[in-house]
Amino acid sequence: MYCGGLRAGKGSGLLTGRLCSVFLQLIRRFFDHVIEVKPQIFVTYNGDFFDWPFIDERATQYGMDMASELGVYVTSQGEYRGRTAVHMDCIYWVRRDSYLPAGSHGLKVRGQRHQSVRIGNTC
Repeated sequence: MYCGGLRAGKGSGLLTGRLCSVFLQLIRRFFDHVIEVKPQIFVTYNGDFFDWPFIDERATQYGMDMASELGVYVTSQGEYRGRTAVHMDCIYWVRRDSYLPAGSHGLKVRGQRHQSVRIGNTC
């Protein structure tokens, strides 16, 4: 597995990372990275229903508490929010403003339509 992220500031946009041999290391590295860079905005695509629940569930399995470590928690409406950071789930904009037919809101479909790069199941 690859642990990585984008760094802000000098060298902004550079992807940094390392190989992680265990899923626990991947979750720990993600938490450490968020704590280190202190993002003010999290931008996801379907993060309320996939990304955050996935990370939260896996962290819980390893005895980690996402709410206390990162300040990111789920509301009673099922939205993930941060104590010190805003979470913007872009899928809401796509669904609200979309002229697209049902079934074509997925990130993979949108990426293939607007780019000549094929998005596959590779890491």
